[in-house]
Amino acid sequence: MIDNRILKPISSFIATERLSWNAQTLVYSVDLAMVYSVIPDITLEQVEQVAKVYAGIIKLRLTGVDKNHPIRKGFNEEVFVDNTIKTFTFIKNQMQISDSAMFKGLLAIQKKMYEEEE
Repeated sequence: MIDNRILKPISSFIATERLSWNAQTLVYSVDLAMVYSVIPDITLEQVEQVAKVYAGIIKLRLTGVDKNHPIRKGFNEEVFVDNTIKTFTFIKNQMQISDSAMFKGLLAIQKKMYEEEE
């Protein structure tokens, strides 16, 4: 679980959907999904494309870790992308229907972005 009260809805989602911790990179997937969720007009294809790039960067960074290290052995690029897409979809949907502080906060960030674009 993610030990953060504002992220409780995401923590519950992770548990319900049984998302893989994927060598401890699930938190990166969540952060990436939160960033994507406030970007106006982002498409699922763009989310997937950037998540693939980010997964490649993580894999590159892990080449500096001993080959037998559990994190290096346990990381899977496809799982990272899948976790990111599922979390992004959940967040986008919840931003439209939930009164949770987290989703209200993301909507406020999104609104600020729209105001800055004008």
